[in-house]
This record gives sequence, C-alpha cells and structure tokens, in this order.
Amino acid sequence: MKKILIIIVIILIITVSIIAVVVGKNNNKTNINETDSAESKTSESQKEQSQKISSEYYGKFVNYSIDLNGDRDNTNDWKIFYSDENNIFLISADYVKSDSEYLRLDDAGMNRVCDFKSNFLYESYIYNVTWQNLDEKIDTFNNNGLADVSKSIVDKYLLKTYYEKYPTSTNNNAKATASLLNTSAWSGLVDDIYAESAIGSPTLEMWVASWNDKGYTPLYCNNCSSEGYFIGTTSMPESTRLDITEIEDSGYDDTLYFPYKDSYEGCSGYFLASPSANQYNLSSDLKGISPSGIIGNCEYDSSHYGIRPVVELKSNVTIQYENDLGVIELICN
Repeated sequence: MKKILIIIVIILIITVSIIAVVVGKNNNKTNINETDSAESKTSESQKEQSQKISSEYYGKFVNYSIDLNGDRDNTNDWKIFYSDENNIFLISADYVKSDSEYLRLDDAGMNRVCDFKSNFLYESYIYNVTWQNLDEKIDTFNNNGLADVSKSIVDKYLLKTYYEKYPTSTNNNAKATASLLNTSAWSGLVDDIYAESAIGSPTLEMWVASWNDKGYTPLYCNNCSSEGYFIGTTSMPESTRLDITEIEDSGYDDTLYFPYKDSYEGCSGYFLASPSANQYNLSSDLKGISPSGIIGNCEYDSSHYGIRPVVELKSNVTIQYENDLGVIELICN
C-alpha cells in the first residue's frame, strides 16, 4: 500500500512539473509576442516622428548639392532653418557672393553693388545687392508688387500678416519683397533631387518662427501698417526695430541668425523678404538683420546689405542621419 502511495505521489509531482513547464513556455511566448509588438509600435512611432524635423536640428549643416561658396564642398553651404508639418527649409550658412553662378539677379530686378562706379568703395562690396542703379539713381524693379506673388508662396514662406491686409501693395518695399519671393528668379538654387523651390532671403515671419522654435525669448511680428511689419517681444508690437542684445537669453550668439558680429567685407547684414514699418511712414524699407543684433530697417536702394537664400525641400525629404562630421544627410522617402 505504501508503495502505491509513493508511486501516486511521484506521478503527481511529475504531472505538476510538466504543467508548470508548459505554462511557463506559454507565458514566455506571450511575453515575446508582446515585446515584438511593442518594438514594432516603437519602430512605427520613430518612423512617423522622423518625418518632422525637431528644432534641435536647426542650425546644423546639411549636405545639399548647391555649392554656394564654390569650394567644391557641399557640406558647409547650407543649414537647416525651419520645419513645418510638411517641409524642411534650408538657409545659406553665409551671405552669398553676388556673382554666384547660382544667382540670377537680373530676373529678380536686382543689381550687384560692386558693378557700380559712382563710389570707389562699391568695388569691394562683393556680397551686396540693391534694387537701384546706384550710378544713375534709377530703380530696377521688374514687378507690380505683391499682386505678383501667389497665395501659395505667401502661405509656404510666411508673409501672412502683411499679405492678408495689403495683398496688392505696390510700395517700393513690397516690390522688393515680391522679387525676393519670385521663385522663378531663384530656381538656380533648386537641385533635381531634394528641393521644391527657393526664395532670395527668409521672410520676417519665418525668421521669427525659427527663432521661437529654438526656445529663445519669444518674438512677435503679428502687427503691421501699410508700410510693413512691426517687431517686438509682446503680441501686436508697435516698434519698427528690436535690439536682440538687450533681451535676456536672446540667442545673439547663434550663427544661424547672426553669421557675423560685425560688418563683413562691406556687408552690414542681410535683407529679409518682408516690408518694414517706418517711423517716418515711408515705404522704402525692408526688414533686415544687422550683425550688431538689430532686427530693423534696410532701404531697398541701400548699398550695404546682402541676401541669404532659403530652399524648400520636397515634402518626401527628411533627415537620413547625421554623419561623423555632424553634417545632416538627406533622404527621399
């Protein structure tokens, strides 16, 4: 009888052990499946996120095939400037020499300052551009103002505040703005693989949107007069200029916005593709960026300013990876 009981106990122990092993295996299978599912979801999430560029990439160099400075190196000419939910925008890392093979200034009604002879200094201003024949004092605009700019370009490159109020402005600064937004005139900056369009310089609204995305003290340009935009640190500003250096956590040291801290080879800053309000109610000024940290006024017929073109990448283009040199490589999805 004892032997029978011992055998029964042994059989029970073996049965329980087998059940435990089977259950354990099933549990393990479930955990693996759950892990695979979680990894799959994470991968899908990362893929979705990679379509939109975080502001942490703003200011990083990009390998883009338009060699603006002519040094046969495509990795030091362009930086990521801004991204919305559809596209990435690049900006030239530096002012662009006015004789660049990629520029067609005539198509934009613009001129190289160094071509004029009425001032001996002009010859050295190799980056500077203007909308006037400086020798004869004749404007060279070739458009009718904002009526020549399509709504799609306004929405894409952000000229909304002014355009909504004054869509047919024929002010001189509106004509200068229209030439900078004439994507046909700047098509030489568009490659065959990654880019969709280009403009001559960023708008104030895009400049501010990029700046704010990076987390600096917020700026506002959501107010304008018939002459152009106001700029400030509060909503609905009424100032025509702003000194960035006077703002805490201002980002003045960020070369994405201020490539230089002083005039460089006669270039005292760069035009923005946006008309500027003027304290004297004049309509001759564009907004511009000074190396001293001023967001202010630049006269369209000035001899002192350059441009920094902006390129819109196609909607299927995103970041592939950052190489060992810290340069962003692009990919078409």
